[in-house]
Order: sequence, then structure tokens, then C-alpha cells
Amino acid sequence: MFTTAQKSAPLALSLFAASLVAMPASAEAPSSRSFTLAATVGTVCRIELTDMLVDQTQGSIRFGAVTRLCNAAEGYRVIMQHPTGLGGAAFQMGGQSAPLGSGNESVVFSANRAQNVTSDAELRLAPGQALPASLSFRIEPLSARF
Repeated sequence: MFTTAQKSAPLALSLFAASLVAMPASAEAPSSRSFTLAATVGTVCRIELTDMLVDQTQGSIRFGAVTRLCNAAEGYRVIMQHPTGLGGAAFQMGGQSAPLGSGNESVVFSANRAQNVTSDAELRLAPGQALPASLSFRIEPLSARF
């Protein structure tokens, strides 16, 4: 069983809400409104190779169109993992040429900004070098945040 005060409380709340909706807008209210939206996007870096053509007579491997996508504002680098003993070979991509080191890993491209770019790439071996049995690539952001 409800008391009179309990019955009238929902009615008073409803009337108060209705009066807020029915209130006229102030003459000094702005004619337009704005808001700010902020979002955090994770770092994404990806490298895609579409083709590979080995030219034994020229001592080169052409990778065709290589797409580099990295949204790190500070830039990124592309690292090639290769067999040891390829010192003297050079990797060319996007207008940059990078010599391969004598170890098994070399930075072959770097950029100081985010990019989504496609360009041809080629590995030119030094005279007398054998074609490598395996190669792999990875792309890393230069920023410390992931």
C-alpha cells in the first residue's frame, strides 16, 4: 500500500521533467554548436611484396612492386634478413640504395615520416656471389610506442 507522499513523488518528478522540456530557449543561446572528437590509433606497419624475378645472368633479384605502409609519425625502417656473406650486395628501393652487411640482417630502407607507398625493389649481388637461398623482410616503426 502506498502513502500519499509515495504516490505523488513519481508525479512530481514527471511534471518537473516535462517543465524542463517545455522551457523556451534563451535568447542568448549560440546559433551553432561544436564538439571535439579525439581518438587513439594504434601503430600499423606492413610490407607486401607482389612478385620476385631472379636474374642469374645479372646477379639480381627483382621484387616488383613493394608496398610499404606504416602510420608511425616518426617514420619506419625496413630490415632484410639474409644469409651471411652478402657483404658487397646492395638493395635498391624507393630511390634509396643500401649496402648489405656481412651479418645476417641489414637495414635496407628508412623513412622519417608515415607512408603508404609502392615502389619497385631490387637486390643486386656483388660479382661472384651466389643467389641467397632465403630472404625475409620486416618493417618496424621508429617510435618507441606501439
